[in-house]
Amino acid sequence: MTETSPPQLIDPLLQQYDSRADPLAADFHDPDYDPAEWERLPRRSPFLLRLGLVVLLIVGGGALLFTRANNWLDDQIDPPGPMAAELLVEVPSGATDSDIMRILAESGVIANSTVGQYWLRWKDIGGFEAGDYLFRLNSSLAEAVVVLDRGPLPPVFNRLTIPEGLWSGDIRNVLLDAPELGLDPDELDEAMNSGRVLSEYAPRSATSIEGLMFPATYQISENEATNELALVQRMVNEMDSVIREVGADDGLVLDNGVSLSAYEVLIVASMIEEEARLDEDRAKIARVIYNRLANDEALGIDATTIYGVHLEQCSTDPRCDNPSTGFAWYDPELTVSQLADESAPYNTRVVRGLPPTPISAPGRASLQAAMNPEDGPWIWYVLMDTDGRHFFTDNENEFLAQVQKSRDEGVF
Repeated sequence: MTETSPPQLIDPLLQQYDSRADPLAADFHDPDYDPAEWERLPRRSPFLLRLGLVVLLIVGGGALLFTRANNWLDDQIDPPGPMAAELLVEVPSGATDSDIMRILAESGVIANSTVGQYWLRWKDIGGFEAGDYLFRLNSSLAEAVVVLDRGPLPPVFNRLTIPEGLWSGDIRNVLLDAPELGLDPDELDEAMNSGRVLSEYAPRSATSIEGLMFPATYQISENEATNELALVQRMVNEMDSVIREVGADDGLVLDNGVSLSAYEVLIVASMIEEEARLDEDRAKIARVIYNRLANDEALGIDATTIYGVHLEQCSTDPRCDNPSTGFAWYDPELTVSQLADESAPYNTRVVRGLPPTPISAPGRASLQAAMNPEDGPWIWYVLMDTDGRHFFTDNENEFLAQVQKSRDEGVF
């Protein structure tokens, strides 16, 4: 029996297979393909070009950032816009350059303290003085440094004039009455009377400051305006300075045997200040005083006695003034008993020699007259007219005659 193979099933599609229609076949041909219709794609950019683009982007970005940073730094060094209002700024003692930049930045004078510190180092400048400075808000660093380089503003001063011939009580009240000063009465009394203020020429045994404060116009700083001790010491130092200037620091020795210390010259000058009304009479009054001292005669200068009488009242009356302030209680008339009181050290009517202290604050002219007495034999002098001119003589009868004449004419 012959076996027969099973029937083969043939896919109808395979029966129609044509290799030329198979796109995977090697000889496949697409009748619709036209090579001319294809578009050639550009080749990819080379590596160096792409690297250059990246570098360009980085450099451009960096330049932009640098420009912005540089503009910002410029604005910190020199802020935009004009300077604004003035501002007083204090640079405290001991402040470093960094401290100063911080103070100026906090005050609105400059824009940035850190930039200011590095800018000073870059410019190699600094070491500014302490004190008050007048800046303008919104200043550049260069403008602020110009102000700092000029140095601080001069201290604020108040002008105060102390006239010649005042008693120490006068000077006290002038100081206290000055509205621009802030002196405390008790502190001022302590400064004037405690002995803490010293003169180079007053004897160490002296307890009075009378005559030691030089009369002048003073420029008083803010510190002195509230520092009683410093102010009084300055006035005493000024008197010491003038004593040296007129040559009285070594005292005075005259041909007639009169020898005075610097303090005694000051006492004589204070009497001249009280007695003389005209400069032309000062040196003559000095000569009268020295002639009487040489003759061991009482000086007979009533201004000293008046001072002594009122010195007692000054110890209880806080006004302690002479006529410069116009108080009615002051009485220049002396009683017979006062003029005859031998126990009163300032009564030069009967007590020989100089009074124990000056009787007022003499000015420069009286100090110069005390050092340079005019030559003459005079022993007496008296006021001869209402202009303040004195009559000088060495004849007692002439003196008494002129006294009567001056009284008759209403001179005194």
